[in-house]
Amino acid sequence: MREIIEYVCTQGRRSFHFLKNYASELRDITAVEPIKLKSYQKDALKNLLDYLYEKNSFYNGLLNQVGYNVEQEFTWDIFQRIPLFSKEMLRKKKDGLLCVPIEEILHVHTSTGTSGGESISIMYTINDLYGSDLYPQWGKLFYLNATDVVAVALPYEMSSAGQAFQRVAQIGYQAVVLPVGKGGAYSDPTKAIELMKEFKCTVLISSPSYVIELMKAAENCGFNMKEDILVEQIWLTGEGCSNKFRNRIESKWNADARFYYGSLECGALGIECGKKDGYHIPDSHVYLEIINPDTGETLEDGEIGEIVVTTLLKEGTPLVRYRTQDIGFIEHFRCECGIPLKKLYLRGRKIDQIIIDGKEYAPIYIEEMLMNIKEVGDNYFINVREDMAEVVIELASNCIYRDGLEEIISSQLEYRCGMPNQIKIVDKIPCDGKKVRRVNYINGKEESDDN
Repeated sequence: MREIIEYVCTQGRRSFHFLKNYASELRDITAVEPIKLKSYQKDALKNLLDYLYEKNSFYNGLLNQVGYNVEQEFTWDIFQRIPLFSKEMLRKKKDGLLCVPIEEILHVHTSTGTSGGESISIMYTINDLYGSDLYPQWGKLFYLNATDVVAVALPYEMSSAGQAFQRVAQIGYQAVVLPVGKGGAYSDPTKAIELMKEFKCTVLISSPSYVIELMKAAENCGFNMKEDILVEQIWLTGEGCSNKFRNRIESKWNADARFYYGSLECGALGIECGKKDGYHIPDSHVYLEIINPDTGETLEDGEIGEIVVTTLLKEGTPLVRYRTQDIGFIEHFRCECGIPLKKLYLRGRKIDQIIIDGKEYAPIYIEEMLMNIKEVGDNYFINVREDMAEVVIELASNCIYRDGLEEIISSQLEYRCGMPNQIKIVDKIPCDGKKVRRVNYINGKEESDDN
């Protein structure tokens, strides 16, 4: 497989000659020391900017404005002069960012649109799919082997999620893949869990909410989660997830669960190690910055701001200094797991913060507090009104409803996080397999039952 990946890397419009200088290091990026990795990133950024200068008129104009010269060495000063690029600009530009002729595009993926605004489409060449993106290997950071059976319970239509993880598992690690999907025409939780049982699935990749639906399907089928379902490792992606919610998943599945942070536009952005304390940044694929979201100023390690991404190895539609709208900070220290890669700590999405009477509340912390209340089940959503939040929940399976329970849960939640709220208990919150939307802003005249 390695030979095929290396061959594909030589066939596209973009020259990846610099990768040969790091061939041994990129067989396992978790073993690369920071100094060597910094050298690699400078070479990758220089290669990227030269490519964009030649192949794309939009980027050519931006680079000329900041005084970029392909004949000169790469400098961080010039790089940080390049204007930031927003999601709205990406929607408007569409194929204006394309760096190859349209006939060389092999694949197109589209975003879910759950973050607001029109969907975003990203175009891929054969090299994007089967070459440079698979060339650097994640080693023990995303450990699989050929004996693993991996259930990919993510969307396969429109979204990049399902197919991207399938390529990594099959081509990168030669593992067996069960493409069970998530909410598609031929995919439902019962079929998925039956297939996982039949083929003795060992790894599951899905969103937190759908992992819960698969567990419920297993219970409805009469399966024993510790004897019939042999999953050892779960990767949670596609939705925000608190540690407390993750703990519930681990307990119910009797498996280790870790977070994976990525996006359609940029690919992998962070992968959690066994210490479960922040995400290691795959510096082989992306260069991350943290900026002040109001001023655009680049912040130092440890300072909280907006995450900005430059994709290092894309050929079809590379992105430079792309604003994700996600909030976090970067720390650089030697993790106890031994992996020297920098760590990213997420603090939610800028556009998803709950605002009530001028005060902000982070949804991820609200979930953490909710999951600490034993009566609260695994499914919930929040309707935000002007002066309070209506929190719609299912009860935990072992909890029997009693009069006044709403007030008890509400007071516990407000005591823990300070958010004025009203609890509404329902028998079941439907799951259609789509990306779950936990927070909804509701007009005062609307009722939450319309959700």
